This record gives sequence, C-alpha cells and structure tokens, in this order.
Amino acid sequence: MNYSLFSLVFEEQKVSEKLKKKSSQQKGKAMFHKNMFFSLVLICLFLGSLLSQEKSNKLKLEKIPTTLKEFKVMYKELAGTPKGAATCFVVALKIHTTNSELGKECLARCINNKVLNKTDDGWELRKGNARLIKDQLKRYPYLPDSYFVGSNPANGYQVKAPYYLKFKKKPTKKELETGRFRLFVKSFGADSARPLTLVHTRSKKTWKVHEWSSLIVGIRAPETKEEEDEDYF
Repeated sequence: MNYSLFSLVFEEQKVSEKLKKKSSQQKGKAMFHKNMFFSLVLICLFLGSLLSQEKSNKLKLEKIPTTLKEFKVMYKELAGTPKGAATCFVVALKIHTTNSELGKECLARCINNKVLNKTDDGWELRKGNARLIKDQLKRYPYLPDSYFVGSNPANGYQVKAPYYLKFKKKPTKKELETGRFRLFVKSFGADSARPLTLVHTRSKKTWKVHEWSSLIVGIRAPETKEEEDEDYF
C-alpha cells in the first residue's frame, strides 16, 4: 500500500515536471517568436529608412573636410546610404588633388576592406590602385569637381559650397537587402553617368565602395579663353 502510494506520488511528480517543462518550452518559443517579430520590424524600419533617404537623386554637402577627423565625421553621417558613401568617395578624390596623403587615408575609409591592404595601423590602398588614382588625378586634377552640380568645361569645373552631387539610379528594396548596389554618379564632363559598385557592411551598418574604376576615367578638358590677337600697324 505504501509502495503504491509512493509510486502514485512519484508519477504525479513526473507529470508535474513534464507540464512545467512543456510550459517552459512554450514560453521559450513564444519569447523566440516575439523577438523574431521585433527583429523583423526593426529590419523593415531600417530598410524603409534607407529607401526614404534615397528618394532624392541629389545630395548636398556644405563643406569639404580638411582633416581626417573631419572626414570620419562626415563619413559616419553619410555612409548609411549608398549615395552618401559615394559622395564621401568623390570628396576623398577631391582632397587627394591637394593633399595626396590625406586623400589616400580618406579613400581607405570609403573602400571595402576586401580590396584594401591590411596594415598595423588599419587599412590602406593597394599599391596598384593608389598609383592609378594618383596618375589619373595628376593628369585630370579637375576630375573630382566634374561630379559637382554647376561644374562644366566652360567654367573650368569651378564650383563653390554648398556642393551637390546627382545620382541616376535609386536602390530597390531587394538591392538594399542583398547589400550590393551599382550606383550611377552624374558627370558634368562626360556624356553619361559613371557607375560604381557599393557593398553594405552589416556589422557597422555603412556602405563601402567596392569598384570605382569608371569614376577616374578622363573627361572633357576645361575650355580656355584664347587671347585676342592684338592689331599691329
């Protein structure tokens, strides 16, 4: 009798433990689905934010950074969208025309690490890319300015603040989700917009330039006013 009573109590305890375990698992599943729901909501909000920021095909820039610290601040503010990261890249090219060392550091901030060299201090341009950029900007020092609204061959690509860049293509939701996007930058010294490929770094939630060769191709030379011939008697 005592043994039967003990068995009955033991069985009740086992049932109770199973019910508690099942309840705990159900709560865990409910919490998991709840967290998944909120994660999906946050992702949708993030993508929606990016899409809303990309609605305009023009981006305004008040000034050109003069130090790496200023450039890092600008990059942090703008690189959350493809066109913002592309703007930073063009600005870095412009900086390179007057300060090549600072320009290379700024470019390294904009470019995908997969196409950079790792150093003890961080990342730097690969020698071949650094040489090509240097040679092209030496040959076409007005090249970066040709991407700013208001520049053209007739005015020697001269522009003043605020600076504007125009973009031809907007990212789709699918492109934002895949984290790879081909953007076209308006050039005022060429017949067509110039493409560059950007990738999204999900860890830092910023965009980086992955391929940019078309942006450093030559453009129409600035027009120069010919001196009027003097009359001689």
